[in-house]
Amino acid sequence: MLIHALYGQASIIAAVGCSLIVAGLLKGTIGVGMPVVALPQLSLFIDIKSAAMLLSLPLVFSNVPQALEGGKTVRASRN
Repeated sequence: MLIHALYGQASIIAAVGCSLIVAGLLKGTIGVGMPVVALPQLSLFIDIKSAAMLLSLPLVFSNVPQALEGGKTVRASRN
């Protein structure tokens, strides 16, 4: 029984990880699309509120380098 429960959790964790990897590859390739791809995929395995919370940090962290890449982020944030 415990092995079956752990197997079920492991498959969900693997599916969530694969969904995030696919979405991350898409964002890395074309620069956009992570939420569009990841949220529907994640909602197949976990509830939508958990999927949105799970995506919040990777989205922020993946957009910080893009914001800093232009070089005018600090000046724009002061205005």
